[in-house]
Amino acid sequence: MKLGGVATIMMASILLASCSKESKEPEETKKVLATVNGKPVYQEHINAMLDKFPPEAVARSGDDIEQKILESLVRAKAVAELARQTLSENETENIKLRAELYQEELLAAGYLKDNATIEPVTGAMVRDYYEKNRHRYSLGNQVHIQYLQSESGLEEGKKRALMKALSSVSAEADWKAYKKELEADGYPVFYRNSSIKESLLASPLDSIVASLDQGEASSVFYGDTLYRVRLLKKSSLGYQPFSEVSAEIRRKLAPVQMKKAVKLVSDEALKSVNVEYLNH
Repeated sequence: MKLGGVATIMMASILLASCSKESKEPEETKKVLATVNGKPVYQEHINAMLDKFPPEAVARSGDDIEQKILESLVRAKAVAELARQTLSENETENIKLRAELYQEELLAAGYLKDNATIEPVTGAMVRDYYEKNRHRYSLGNQVHIQYLQSESGLEEGKKRALMKALSSVSAEADWKAYKKELEADGYPVFYRNSSIKESLLASPLDSIVASLDQGEASSVFYGDTLYRVRLLKKSSLGYQPFSEVSAEIRRKLAPVQMKKAVKLVSDEALKSVNVEYLNH
């Protein structure tokens, strides 16, 4: 069914009004602005909808804003009337349950707004988070590697022979000199010796290097191209300066402070009610 948006408008307007002080008035004292199949739209519904928007937004909307809201609510009620004729009993009950939950959310949100005290994020909190989570702000590692690489598209027999030859060279050997030996034996290979930021390594070098400890040589990587890699050195590039990430950390911690405030209020609320969890 495609009634979600309209139902939300209708639910929000009615529930917001039901939670307001004005809605506690006897129905005969409320100002009825329209009826749909005898069901009234009150001025309180308009007021509740207006309360959802900042005053400046309402001011920019023009003098006919209340009339537009009224027409929107009337349309929503009209569609809701059609929906009541087509919904099954289970669907209707589901909407009632969702409306009840939404009403409780509104009540809770209003209470928390008035009673929850959110402690500000302090500089000490920001610094403590930075120190405990430095890994999140790492600039990565610089790696110094050397590797032997075959040409691509080698004939399978020659590729297997080269793989065996590459496997035989020790990690401590002079790989640059060994490259010349391989070329003399008819194997076209490349020798590379480079220092690069680890995160910039292309595949498959990135995964090969990630598997190595400093000073260790890999086994031969067998793909369209053969690789034998040695990790000569890995060093940290340090961390982002605290001054560059403190604002980001402060934004990250703000919701945490809000959650703490909500928990304090909800803990007090639990003390004032009788809660019983039933097996189901």
